[in-house]
Amino acid sequence: MIQVDVKDTGTWQKTLHITVPVERVEKEYADAVNRLRRELKIPGFRPGKAPQSLIRARFGSTIQSDLVNQLVPKAIEEAVKEAELDPIGDPKIEDLKFEPNEPMSFQVTMEIWPEIEVKGIDEIELEQEIPQTTAEQIEAALAEIRESRADLVPAERQSIKGDILKADLEPVDVHGQRMAKMERQEIQMEVGGENLLKEFKEASVGLSAGEERFIEVEYPKDYSEESLRGQKRRYRLLAKEIQEKKLKPLDDDFAREVDPGLDLAGLREKIRERLEADAEARSQARLEESLMDRLIQLNPLPLTPGMVQRGLDSVRERSEKEGRPISSEDVEGRVRPMVERTQRRQILLTSVAKCEGIKVTEEDLNERLEALVRQTGIPLAKLRSSILKSEDLVRMQDNIMERKTIDFLLKKIKVHQFVQNEQKGEKRSKGGIILP
Repeated sequence: MIQVDVKDTGTWQKTLHITVPVERVEKEYADAVNRLRRELKIPGFRPGKAPQSLIRARFGSTIQSDLVNQLVPKAIEEAVKEAELDPIGDPKIEDLKFEPNEPMSFQVTMEIWPEIEVKGIDEIELEQEIPQTTAEQIEAALAEIRESRADLVPAERQSIKGDILKADLEPVDVHGQRMAKMERQEIQMEVGGENLLKEFKEASVGLSAGEERFIEVEYPKDYSEESLRGQKRRYRLLAKEIQEKKLKPLDDDFAREVDPGLDLAGLREKIRERLEADAEARSQARLEESLMDRLIQLNPLPLTPGMVQRGLDSVRERSEKEGRPISSEDVEGRVRPMVERTQRRQILLTSVAKCEGIKVTEEDLNERLEALVRQTGIPLAKLRSSILKSEDLVRMQDNIMERKTIDFLLKKIKVHQFVQNEQKGEKRSKGGIILP
């Protein structure tokens, strides 16, 4: 049995002084020697028959190094279990003492997962807006669907906003000459489209087929294509065809084109249901974030530099993999506060779950898997097998735990629901205080 002495040495930090008894060290050492005897081929001796004294003399330093590498992690694992700690990050090992016929001792400093008593839950009162879907919103959504299904026909005129422009885009130098090794591209864009870069947005308007324009484009530093970020490029834009959108009549035939089972009234109703569902989801998300903001405010807790740094490193790595590296300015101005809020949120939710005995059951997992089956169409057995063999299971359990904990909190707080009067900018009560 190892000996463990635990001391608080900082915020969410423990230092463990660990001693491994000499009897265990010697046993582990002897086992390592015997393994080498079986594995090594030493001239003059049959496999496994070389004297232990010879093995110790020739390979003593190697055996000791391997023994430390094996015994230290085991001892740390046992010490953490004995002290009932929940460490995070990599431990720092110091002051290792290991001599023949002596106990092994060392100290390890580690950050531990904070456990706090979450206070003030019953004091929380929040407001939640009950979204109202208007006829104007339904018609705007219907207009978007109608435009997305418009027929495109050639237009014998200059391009105007909303047209579709087919063109050749050719990289050129400051003199307008084509650049070697740079290929011409055939492109298609919505004239004046809101998603275009400013230079393309302006240049695409007022073009006739066969007309060309020279454009100088300055790409943003966060542009999606890494090779163009922060770069300045010049192009020759040659318009080849202008197409205008011809909207289809807004009638039952159009509705059936969108959804064969609906007439126009049914399509409007379906749009209304979708808009209401989206608005309710946004309202609920805002309520939950307000809940967490209030909970963080009521339970201020410090974070260790190591916890924050690991969060920052994780965001950086993910952003680099996605081709969106983060600048130092963004880290301090935007990412650090986000990471700190996320970590405080996770600590509070974990503490509430432990205090209240909230757990993820087999039934919870089955419900989530069945929902995924409905979404993906993947057979349940195949989906279950895939998730159980990957890290997705841990993420799924974490997500379920978070959802159950937030639902628990929502039942504990008071929520004042209201309807916003858009014309007067006033709030109208919707039943006063409710419990969701």
